[in-house]
Amino acid sequence: MGADLVGLAVAGVGVVGTLGASVAAQWAVLRGKRLDAEIHREQHAEQRDEAVRQQERERKQAVYSEFNSAARNYRMQLHHCVMALERGGPAEVDQLENDRRVYREVYAQAQMILPDDVLVVASEIDLSLGNSYRAVLCLVEYADPDAVARLHRWLDGPVSEAVWLLRQVLREDLGVTTSLTDPSVRTAALASARIAQFEAGAGALNCRLGGDVGAQSM
Repeated sequence: MGADLVGLAVAGVGVVGTLGASVAAQWAVLRGKRLDAEIHREQHAEQRDEAVRQQERERKQAVYSEFNSAARNYRMQLHHCVMALERGGPAEVDQLENDRRVYREVYAQAQMILPDDVLVVASEIDLSLGNSYRAVLCLVEYADPDAVARLHRWLDGPVSEAVWLLRQVLREDLGVTTSLTDPSVRTAALASARIAQFEAGAGALNCRLGGDVGAQSM
């Protein structure tokens, strides 16, 4: 009888051990699956976030490229108009208006994504281009050789450097280059040159700009 009870107890322990091992194995499998699922979710979230960041980088690069191109074309057409006035011929105002329209549209997009320090630079460049535009229109109506010559020097000097500065700060923000000098110093110099250029009516007869007319406010 005692031997039977011992045998039964041993058998029971064996069954319990087997069941326990089976349960433990199943729990380990379930835990492994949960861990795999969690890892998969984290990887998927990281991939999704990286895809979003990549899209944002690509959009930013596209807007910056368009902004740089639009500013360059706008400045070039202003320059072409001044050269035409120097020759005594008609300025291509229609093309100027088209380039200005494109610039304004792209600048409006850029304003939404430019960091504050870059926006300060872009805003001053915008004022310089906007003042130049108004001056060209005034000179089309009131041709003054001296004023045209002064505006030509302004476009060849400070405005040309301003467009270069814009390209530099955009490239720096994209992380493809480093700034050689403090952009704020160049921006302040541009502002001073703009005020000096336009405080007396942009050097054009009957054309007073007040010094602070940007492309977006016209």
